[in-house]
Amino acid sequence: MRHALRATMMALVLATGAAAAEPPPPPATMDNASVAAWIKTYIQTDGWTLIGADEAAVVLGDPRGVSRGADGFLTTQIRHEYYRPTRLGDIDSRSNLQTWSVDCKQGLVRVLDMAIFEENNLAGKSKGLSMPGAAWSATEPGSMRGRTMQRICEAPTTGHRLN
Repeated sequence: MRHALRATMMALVLATGAAAAEPPPPPATMDNASVAAWIKTYIQTDGWTLIGADEAAVVLGDPRGVSRGADGFLTTQIRHEYYRPTRLGDIDSRSNLQTWSVDCKQGLVRVLDMAIFEENNLAGKSKGLSMPGAAWSATEPGSMRGRTMQRICEAPTTGHRLN
């Protein structure tokens, strides 16, 4: 699955390059109804599953779900759609696509690849980063990152897939 994820990310990066579109306004408030309306109006989910939202972005899970690698770790793609531009490297990003490797036993995550996009919906000027030797990091259980990791870890054991 890792090679398919990397190929998908690189295809998305290569398919971009148009001029930046006018960004959508952020949700009026951060309640569930306003965030759901923002997603419905501005985000092309195309099978991506809403994992959660915080003050910065909505987090979506890969429609293909989670796979377990030969190393025993879980791998999937996580997509962020930001309400406002967020500086990532040299791009004011409105969305990104990350390949996560998760060690559920230790409660650790690392980002192996990332494609950063200037516009929402994985569009616009972009940059791809590959970080195969990325360090593992712990997550705060109540944080969006922690909740995302928990959802990934539950997928294979409960039958609850990200899709």
